[in-house]
Amino acid sequence: MSRAQFQAAGVSRSTLQWHVGRHWPVVLPGVYALNRGGLSVTQRQVAGLLYAGPSAVLRGLTAARAWGITAADSSGRVHVTVASPARSRRLGWLEVAATTIPDPRIEVRGPLVLPSPARAVVDACAEVDITDQAEAMAIEAVRRRLVTWDDLAHAFYLRNRRGSAVIRRALDAAATGAWSRPEAVLLAAIEASTVLPRPWANPRLIH
Repeated sequence: MSRAQFQAAGVSRSTLQWHVGRHWPVVLPGVYALNRGGLSVTQRQVAGLLYAGPSAVLRGLTAARAWGITAADSSGRVHVTVASPARSRRLGWLEVAATTIPDPRIEVRGPLVLPSPARAVVDACAEVDITDQAEAMAIEAVRRRLVTWDDLAHAFYLRNRRGSAVIRRALDAAATGAWSRPEAVLLAAIEASTVLPRPWANPRLIH
């Protein structure tokens, strides 16, 4: 819980000060855990959102993982977006990035605030330096029908140019119709052949 939530619930400053450190560990400045056990992934995400403020939304790798993209690995970090003019900052395992790009498809799931799946995947691709991982995330999102390729392309069009090369490669891989990155590599090799016919990846058969 945040200090503001305690105050809204009627908890006095003196009561809060007495419990903090004794029973309620400080997770982030102004954010406290109500138990002394280790924090779960979801608890860290909630803490990051509370610390970043009312405009905060999970971002990139964190958001893609929350949407179920298994290839999105944030390595224990929590990535959050806030609306400008709030400032970007980093605090321990939390990274807060300011943005001017709106997302009309924000979704609230209990205590979590998620961007649209396409925004999450495109931002996640921009966060990684490894093209293989970016391609795997985009392919998985399309294969599982979490997004369409057009959704990804639109989200890419709206964002700034940072990470553009990696994102473009990821979108190209997702456009092949492959169900995994190794399959995308194989399809690209077949496409380059002057002997083999053009591959038809995972066609949808109608009975």
